[in-house]
Amino acid sequence: EKVVEHLKDLIDMYPSDPHIHKILYLIQFHYFKDIEAALVTMERTVKECPDYPHVYNLLGYAYMDLERWDEAEKTFDRYIQLSPNTANPYDSKGDYFMETKQYEKAYESYKKAVEIDPSFSEISKKKARKARMMLDKSNA
Repeated sequence: EKVVEHLKDLIDMYPSDPHIHKILYLIQFHYFKDIEAALVTMERTVKECPDYPHVYNLLGYAYMDLERWDEAEKTFDRYIQLSPNTANPYDSKGDYFMETKQYEKAYESYKKAVEIDPSFSEISKKKARKARMMLDKSNA
């Protein structure tokens, strides 16, 4: 808890350093399992560092955990907008589509991630196969 206090103080001192925000988020989200506090941290990060792409990935997953689907989708769209030539935003958006049972869109998003970066092939290809299987099952 002292670490959280110190990180909040550091953010107040260096609000435009997204890495401090990220560390606080990771502790709140993964260690304390305090999604609401993590969400507040990421929303502040967006205000302080609006062009830092990674914050939108973290924020999108926090919104998904809270089942705030519209906000999650918009957040992942912003992530894609800031990093259109990077695989991870498309992989993350694929995860969003899977959670919202939009399997065809998930499949396409995972495929896009692999097209951009073949090193995503193991993770995203596996997810794409699962999306295709779920799509086939829902169409049957």
